[in-house]
Amino acid sequence: MRRQTSQPLTKKHRVYCPGLASLIKELRGYRSAYSNKKLVAVVFGCSPFDLKPVAELADAVIVAWYPGECGGEAIARTVLGLNNPSGRLPITYPKSYDDLPDFKDYALAGRTYRYAEKEPLYPFGYGLSYTTFEYSRPKADRLGVEVDVTNTGSLAGDEVVQVYVRAPQSADDRRRYHLEGFSRVSLAPGETRRVRIAFKPSAFCVYGEDGRQFLPTEASTVFVGGGQPGFAKTVSVQAGVCSNR
Repeated sequence: MRRQTSQPLTKKHRVYCPGLASLIKELRGYRSAYSNKKLVAVVFGCSPFDLKPVAELADAVIVAWYPGECGGEAIARTVLGLNNPSGRLPITYPKSYDDLPDFKDYALAGRTYRYAEKEPLYPFGYGLSYTTFEYSRPKADRLGVEVDVTNTGSLAGDEVVQVYVRAPQSADDRRRYHLEGFSRVSLAPGETRRVRIAFKPSAFCVYGEDGRQFLPTEASTVFVGGGQPGFAKTVSVQAGVCSNR
């Protein structure tokens, strides 16, 4: 058997179907007489596709992954408003593949939401709902964070409360911030619930130049909300003051 070797991936190996944008443009032309209608694009797959052409043409995008044999019904119920979506992205969709580092460059700069330098099309942790949520009264310490979450909309829905930690500037942490916990909560219209998310012992740790973890002596910033800070409504609080050991 002949041994096969794989060639290194580069930006030219981008995942995108050119015919899809042409199809959406054609559909938009057909519906021009119906200004009150919306065009929803449903994307199947699990890779960071080049979704920018689709997002620019469609009124909404549903990333369905690989939903299985019941996926059609689930998608239809969501589009028709019979189901309130609450999924959150486990990956980042870039605005352009040109924003990504070369696949042969193993440096962390520009990779994942923790080291990203360019604004994404859809960030890690992003997702929409047919209702709205508000956050208030955050409180945090080294053991965990708690916050009040209120459904301020007219529909029942699930919110995915996400917690991100940003190290103090003096720690020289290259990460912008990092996810340290999340929790799903179901709320009726007008309902408020106190949500607590526990921290792992390493939540406030930073890696030094020697590759070893240490705890900064200054407080870290804890962001809690429906997504990454800057991309969703969040509240913040200081926590994690401790001594090096």
